[in-house]
Amino acid sequence: MQNTRTLIILDDIWSELDFESIGLPYGEKGKGCKILITSRNVHVCRKLGSQKNFTISGLLENEAWDFFKMMATDTVDQLDMKLIAKDVADECDCLPLAIVTVATTLRGKPKYSWLAALARLRKPSGTSFSKMKECTELSYNFLKSEEAKSFLLLSAYLFPEDFDIPIEEVVRCGVGFGWFKDIVVVVHARNEVHLLVDELKECFLLLDSNKKECFKVHDVVRDVARSIASRVEHGLMIRWDAELTDWPQEDIWHNSTAVSLKFGKLKEHPGGIACPKLKLLHVGYRKDSALHEYDFFQGMNSLTVLSLQNLEILSDFQPLHNLHTLCLEHCRLSNVSIIVEVLKKLQILSFFDSHIDEVPASRGQLSDLRLLDLTNCYLPNKESSYGLLAAPNFS
Repeated sequence: MQNTRTLIILDDIWSELDFESIGLPYGEKGKGCKILITSRNVHVCRKLGSQKNFTISGLLENEAWDFFKMMATDTVDQLDMKLIAKDVADECDCLPLAIVTVATTLRGKPKYSWLAALARLRKPSGTSFSKMKECTELSYNFLKSEEAKSFLLLSAYLFPEDFDIPIEEVVRCGVGFGWFKDIVVVVHARNEVHLLVDELKECFLLLDSNKKECFKVHDVVRDVARSIASRVEHGLMIRWDAELTDWPQEDIWHNSTAVSLKFGKLKEHPGGIACPKLKLLHVGYRKDSALHEYDFFQGMNSLTVLSLQNLEILSDFQPLHNLHTLCLEHCRLSNVSIIVEVLKKLQILSFFDSHIDEVPASRGQLSDLRLLDLTNCYLPNKESSYGLLAAPNFS
């Protein structure tokens, strides 16, 4: 801020900010400093005291049509398709993101697919933002495989906005969900996930990431996917990004297939809650806490994916006999014998950056184990992990 003239750009702002609390000069202190804000809500700009507001409009009609033809390739040049394609393009309201998602989704599709898409897009909607969401959901509905749909929903659900999503994390969840039933070696599952990522990128439902082996979800796509994932037919996926102060009510547990929670401080769990549909559970804490309720996992017999972070774990894993993926990361465990003796269906086991006081001499009943992650893991001695590592099918 020693410069006499400074431009600061804050992109995609959704709510009011306190400039001084984030270290930005404001008012008399900010002379020589200009702040440029982009937002989808003009009221946010006004609350922040914007002096000039500029509306970024959509493309001109002829530009939108040219762009649509470019993204749809030669499909629109067929005589019996041109008028239909033009009507579909008009329904995109000259919005670049809507044009990209719809045109690439329908590229090479037969005439009846275009007519079906046109009928869906002609349903009444409100704002241009609503139109973008409709176009995104159309692309989702046209995905070829249920695996691709599940992959998109899971990626949007599990990770926060603008996050660089590691392919490896989705692989581990996918194995837990049984996406790769005929695949024995995990590296082959990774290849399948790479194919899914490429398929979704071609539809512009996923984006490239600057980080290796990662991808991103556009925030509009993420909102649409989370909306789809929260519907009853998908079994309700529930996620809280804000730090909770108490556990969700019992009806949330009863009806959900996936729950992701974040706490600042541990609250005593009521225990013994029936979760007949729950397949995935993620519980994370900002700082170390202890999970000691003996009956915490009672009623979670259908759970196949479990991820716990920043916990000292004293609870009993015995009810989780259907578990396929277990990630205990940044945790402390006194003894993992109960895991290797009880969780017979476990295929993925991660102790990333965890502290284990005692390691069993063998991998016990873990005959299906495919991947063991001991990265940055504290063990009493190096030899203590040899029993777990004695698995010829690791990858």
